[in-house]
Amino acid sequence: MARDLPDFTGLTADQAIAAVRRQGPAQRQRTVRALLYKKGNRPPDRAIQLRLLESFADDAELGPFERTYALVAAAHKASELGDAGTLAGFVPRLETSFDWARDLPMRQELRKDGLHLRFSILNVLIHAALWLDLDARDTYAGQILQAVAGINPRKTTHYTFNSTTNILNTVGIALLVRPGAMTATLPILRGLLYHSLRMKFARDLPAVMLRLGIPEDIAAVEPPSNFLKFEESFRKYLAIKRAEAAGTDAERVAHCWVIAEECVGQYTPEQKARHIDGIRRNLAPAWSADPARHAQG
Repeated sequence: MARDLPDFTGLTADQAIAAVRRQGPAQRQRTVRALLYKKGNRPPDRAIQLRLLESFADDAELGPFERTYALVAAAHKASELGDAGTLAGFVPRLETSFDWARDLPMRQELRKDGLHLRFSILNVLIHAALWLDLDARDTYAGQILQAVAGINPRKTTHYTFNSTTNILNTVGIALLVRPGAMTATLPILRGLLYHSLRMKFARDLPAVMLRLGIPEDIAAVEPPSNFLKFEESFRKYLAIKRAEAAGTDAERVAHCWVIAEECVGQYTPEQKARHIDGIRRNLAPAWSADPARHAQG
């Protein structure tokens, strides 16, 4: 638990919201961040979490980053619960949030890093579009592809490494909407993967050069948890690469389904099934067509 954080895990939604509102400004900010960014601090019931996160998203006394991440988290929670009406109600606010976040700079603090925030918003929007059959999915796909193509390596931070898996998830889905953009996007993703590793290792270079904390037995080397997530990024990239290189319609369709399995978000099997069904309804029929017809326009 965070410093001075009360135990919220046994509270109802009304009790949790009231407890936060009774706190002074500084303590309230710490509490909101602890509940927003650490799921284990929240009540376990997802419906209670949804109400709590909605209250944060609506709290004018919080900063724009906290309100936006609360909105993103609330949208994810509505998706997990299968609450289509609530999720649909969040979509216009998420679109407005993306307009605000579109040009935010990258920073040395992950939760205020513009790149991380943009893809957090776009990820929940493209998933909502799949489930809710939104025509805006093509608009979101274009925004995603534009966002990844617009990454300036000279302005990235070591946190780009942490963001890569979410970026690959989001871009992978965008490419299922616009499969003709795979050829142009692949070198961008390859560059992102390499540059993210370069930035991560450059930050650790002094310790590596001095052999600080490095064991003598290679089997004893333990990668950090964010590297294990980074392995997933390579798997997603390779799935996209194989789909782009497919020689037949049947191969292309099969590899697109691999991308879907790799990149579609899942907190519960039911949530993933809803997204996959949306892909089957809205996207899969176009995968066997000439991919040039679906290129980024």
